[in-house]
Amino acid sequence: ALVTPLIGLLEEEARDGALKWPKRFGFPDLTTSQILEELLASPHRWLRATAIFSVGELKSMEFKDRLVALLQDRDDLIRANALEALVKMGYKFSRDLTQFLKNDPSPLVRKYANTLLIGQNVI
Repeated sequence: ALVTPLIGLLEEEARDGALKWPKRFGFPDLTTSQILEELLASPHRWLRATAIFSVGELKSMEFKDRLVALLQDRDDLIRANALEALVKMGYKFSRDLTQFLKNDPSPLVRKYANTLLIGQNVI
């Protein structure tokens, strides 16, 4: 019985558009880019990693330089996600950067580099 009102609320939210819910709770109106900026600056690795993944899915070229810089982040998950996002965006990797990534100290980043950069046009 307690779940029924919640389900009704969720159905209403789905009809009205999922992105309208922040206003309901007093959050400011933010653009997608502003939300991604906030998440990319988060101290929480999973929020940053998710934001990077989202940038890649959206192919948001405005974040290209930021993602390139994140290839040198101290966290290997951040580096791996930045690499994957850049590949999805069609970024052209230099030979030096490709070699740098394939020799990353992290097995995760090396695996991503060796898998994702196969056949990439390097400049």
